[in-house]
Amino acid sequence: MKLNFGRKGLLCQLPSWLASPVFEGDDEETRQAGLVHMIGWSCIVFTCVVMVSSVLDDTMLPATLLIDMLACMVNAQFLISLRCGRVTLARLGVILFGLVFITLATASLGGIADPTAAIFVFWVLMAGVLFDLIGIVLGTVAASLAILGLIVAKNAGWLATPPYVPGTSVSDWVTYTALFAFTGGLTYYINQGTQRALTLARTEVKQRQQAEANLSAAQNKLQGIINGLPDLLFEVSLNGVIHDYRSPRSDLQAAPPQAILGKNLFDFLPRQAAQRAIDAIREATLNGQFSRTTYALELAQGTRWFELSFSAKPGCDAQDQRYVCLSRDITEHKRLMSVLQQAHDEALTAKQALQSINEELSKIAITDPLTGIYNRRHFVKIADTERARVQRYRTSLSMLIFDIDHFKSINDNYGHPTGDSVLIEITQLVSSAIRQGDVLARWGGEEFVVLMPQCGMPEAQQLAEKLRALIAAHPFSEVRTVTASLGAAECKPDELLNDWFKRVDIALYAAKSSGRNRVCLAD
Repeated sequence: MKLNFGRKGLLCQLPSWLASPVFEGDDEETRQAGLVHMIGWSCIVFTCVVMVSSVLDDTMLPATLLIDMLACMVNAQFLISLRCGRVTLARLGVILFGLVFITLATASLGGIADPTAAIFVFWVLMAGVLFDLIGIVLGTVAASLAILGLIVAKNAGWLATPPYVPGTSVSDWVTYTALFAFTGGLTYYINQGTQRALTLARTEVKQRQQAEANLSAAQNKLQGIINGLPDLLFEVSLNGVIHDYRSPRSDLQAAPPQAILGKNLFDFLPRQAAQRAIDAIREATLNGQFSRTTYALELAQGTRWFELSFSAKPGCDAQDQRYVCLSRDITEHKRLMSVLQQAHDEALTAKQALQSINEELSKIAITDPLTGIYNRRHFVKIADTERARVQRYRTSLSMLIFDIDHFKSINDNYGHPTGDSVLIEITQLVSSAIRQGDVLARWGGEEFVVLMPQCGMPEAQQLAEKLRALIAAHPFSEVRTVTASLGAAECKPDELLNDWFKRVDIALYAAKSSGRNRVCLAD
């Protein structure tokens, strides 16, 4: 603690010095500090009053004056230690130095006949206040020994003769009066402390009563909640012994309460159900939370399913841990879950069937039913996508259309089944001859179309000639020989899809007009 002994510093620090120090969070330390603070200042004031009265009465000896001044300085030092938090040191210092001071002051005045000897009574009282019973016992013994020493010294002639007859000076009256005042003040301080303690005790009693009332209300509320539960509630130990049992419905009881309390689960439950409960209790012990299990009971109204929920009961002795268990009838829940599961399975089956139908419909929507290859509508979507990619990345894209020559005469001469067979065989021939990335589709009737990504006009012409020769050389059943006319065109930059189709169709018409069984390229 930093002290400022300047004039302004002393004036600013005077209020804090006169106030008792407070130690936050330590009430006992604050109380002890308050006692030492009061006793220290009382000793300083008492000593100063005695010194002033003795000087005015001209009865003060130089040695006594020196001892009194030293006492004031030492007490001030103890108060400084108190401010620095050394409460125990200040307590011991005040008591020990007080005994030494009183003994020396009494000896300097010539013996125990002097009224200052009565201060020993005040000192014993201080020792009791600061150190309770042990302070009173040790203080009484120490004061008795000090008085005995003074008597021996007086009888041996070791003490000086008093300069006045004791009890005849104004200073004696002042000394007694100050002693009575400070003893009364200390008693008042003790009484005030007792009153504060009683007030605090009354407050604590009221708070305890309020807490008990709140606890009782909470217990009543909890009891009301428990009474409203539709579940079986019981308390069980780790080994499965029932200690408390409550059931809202007698028809759900595995046995009456008097036959269950104090019994083991194995005594009234089927062995499998009891073992499930014991395993759930052990699981709750291991995870420190709660556990659940289910079991079935054969009751008067038939098979009933129950769910057991176990949780550790707080506040139990570790050697006798208890568990609170709720047993809930879940028979209806089981039935509903079974109905829901059945409905879920039926819905899943229907969903799978619907997915299969949707897949089939999607396939039908994009394929030709006779040949199994893409139809015209889906081919147009693919061609438009590829055309957009060509225009973005400036790659090559070609298309060819071929038509079976004199296909109507085949239908007329051999019948439509033979014509369908020819279309299927041609589809298989062309599919095996084109590249993996090429797209084959039926354009309509006896017309087919092939889309060739990453393919320019020279490559398209080669593939067209290959397909023409492959079809012409293939021996078809019944018909034997079939030929085809082909038209091909490469997509131009920024060309519209319809314009491209028109150019390919014009090339096909040119191939058919110039004798058939040939390939013509678009301009």
